[in-house]
Amino acid sequence: MAFTVILFAYRKPGMTPAAFRAHYENIHVPLMKELGGSLFPVSHTRRYISQLQVDSEDEAQRYLPEVMSGSPSDLSYDAITEMSFDSKEAFLKFSELLAKPHIAPKVAEDCAAFLDVSRVPLVVVIGERYEARRDSCVSGG
Repeated sequence: MAFTVILFAYRKPGMTPAAFRAHYENIHVPLMKELGGSLFPVSHTRRYISQLQVDSEDEAQRYLPEVMSGSPSDLSYDAITEMSFDSKEAFLKFSELLAKPHIAPKVAEDCAAFLDVSRVPLVVVIGERYEARRDSCVSGG
């Protein structure tokens, strides 16, 4: 049975959203694919929060999430990453691989280059999934 986790990623302070996205796409994901090999997730989807640049002396307030309701201050992460594995065991093997002494320093160095490592990333396990589409009824699984 498929096993899916969601990770909420926080941009390194002082880094623009564009630089964060470029690093994630062009450096981090290729590195994880290389290091993970056949243990890399079946799918690894990134969704970036739309951010508006505003004129502010406060670096933390220069880029605010574009929200349709609520307040930009309610949202603190910059990307939502969805990783799907064949099973929970496959996820655990991938995690164990990344923690190995010859791999963990490479992962940590790369993460420090673009993520706010002072914040522990929130990783959530996804349970049942239901989807409604305009052109069909409901699918679940």
